[in-house]
Amino acid sequence: EVSESISPALITESATPWMRGLHRTGLSSNPMQNLHCEILHFCQLMSLTSEEMEKREEVLRDIKTIAEEVFPGCTVKPFGSHVSRILTPMSDLDIAVLGVDEGEEDPLYKLGTAIKRADIASYIEVIGAAKIPIVKLDHIRGGVSVDVLCNNDDGLNTAKLMKKFVREYPPLKPLTVVIKVFLAQRKLNETYTGGLGSFVLCVMIISFLQMRQKVSASRRSDMSWNLGSLLLEFLHLYGISFKYADVGISIRDGGSYFLKATRPGWSRPSRPNMLCIENPDYPDVDMGKNSYNMPKVRRAFEHAYQVLLVALGTCSV
Repeated sequence: EVSESISPALITESATPWMRGLHRTGLSSNPMQNLHCEILHFCQLMSLTSEEMEKREEVLRDIKTIAEEVFPGCTVKPFGSHVSRILTPMSDLDIAVLGVDEGEEDPLYKLGTAIKRADIASYIEVIGAAKIPIVKLDHIRGGVSVDVLCNNDDGLNTAKLMKKFVREYPPLKPLTVVIKVFLAQRKLNETYTGGLGSFVLCVMIISFLQMRQKVSASRRSDMSWNLGSLLLEFLHLYGISFKYADVGISIRDGGSYFLKATRPGWSRPSRPNMLCIENPDYPDVDMGKNSYNMPKVRRAFEHAYQVLLVALGTCSV
């Protein structure tokens, strides 16, 4: 029997909560297999409980009630991680309010005022100058951060697309959860602060899995779904080997790379190392252009790869 006191997680100095489940199932002599299992247990720990999901539903009902009072006849729908279920307890709740009559008063400010008056938020801000204007708030009872959009249904289509890819690529969900938490710890997970938003990150992981699948097919070999190996390869790709200055990403039609220079306006000589990533719903839109902290993200991935590689090489579990 393995003692928790002498068997820490792969790259930490002490036992972690998710490792307790791994101790119960037993450790392998293969460090990469242990990392695979550790990722699964971590994702299980990060999964929302039924009580946490009910709190999110309560938040959704609160916003729906307020929106319907302010905009009679509107439709209120969640999107993003709440629908795709690629979420953690830290995930925002994304809500779209559709069918709003855009009269004299800006609907976002009108909705923000109503939410503030309802006294359900400890923090509320209308970000009207953003590319996609939103109302941001922290719900008091639910303990959830919320982003509300008006008359923008792009996220609904995105959620359907992500659900399709989750079914197609089983590693997508666990890899996304681990990397989302990794980025959140470093404050690199928000697009409006130059980081990688959830959708952009998902597309990066999907592209990685598509390309890896193509390599396996060309070699006529079965693709390994070992999460430890996939995580390491993902960090190496986007932390070390990816040619940000020259190449862009597309996940349409099975996935491909393209030369940034072939698309007018997509190559930016003043910022050559920016991520260039095609929106699968709107191919003319570069989703990566707002992630201006991509060089910092790349360095974080590179460092994580090096640390993990050393840990795997010296791991004695």
